[in-house]
Amino acid sequence: DGPPQWGRAGPGPFIIDAQAALEAWVEQDTLPKYLTGRHIEQDGSTAYSRKICPYPEIAVHDESGSRTEAAAFNCEAGTPADIEPPAEIYVR
Repeated sequence: DGPPQWGRAGPGPFIIDAQAALEAWVEQDTLPKYLTGRHIEQDGSTAYSRKICPYPEIAVHDESGSRTEAAAFNCEAGTPADIEPPAEIYVR
């Protein structure tokens, strides 16, 4: 399939590896607490990673780790007001 369409990917993490989480869930009965998403640059490098938390939780930086690493974020309770609306280009 090739790399994603960079112009349409937007600023968020758009590569999500759900396979490992699904395998752990099915094979070891371990329910995932979150998925990890990555934002990939045009050269194929990872710009940053984030935890993709189950709604209504949101990823909150722990104020000590790197803002480019998912490990520095925790899933915490959120409200609808905490969730950014989609970019205007995606709203019809």
